Amino acid sequence: MIHKIKIEKPYADAVLSGEKTFEVRYDDRGYQKGDVVEFNVIDNYDHEINHPLNDKAFEITYVLHGLGIKDDWCVFGIKEAVEYKPECEDCDYRKFVKQFSDGVVDVMKKNGISSVEELVSRLKGEES
Repeated sequence: MIHKIKIEKPYADAVLSGEKTFEVRYDDRGYQKGDVVEFNVIDNYDHEINHPLNDKAFEITYVLHGLGIKDDWCVFGIKEAVEYKPECEDCDYRKFVKQFSDGVVDVMKKNGISSVEELVSRLKGEES
């Protein structure tokens, strides 16, 4: 199973460097040894940010419940899944879409456009 989970930048940096080889998580997904984790790095405002960890996948190597760990929580070990193939066959396309959408958001902000509908209207040459 593939788990796509958010991780804040300081923790992502530690995973990327190899310093952090585990995750402490609420176990609402039934994490199991052999599952794959794809991280989505976020800032402390819950906004996705570009980060090298976003392009990697990690295999869960061990899952621990109990032994002082709060009910419904777990700690699991991770290692980079070197031979893992991502869900999408064309991840360059996914990266392109992300960069394109980030660019659109920047243009909207610079031009005081607050919604996609307003952007479409302006592109069509309609007054808002």
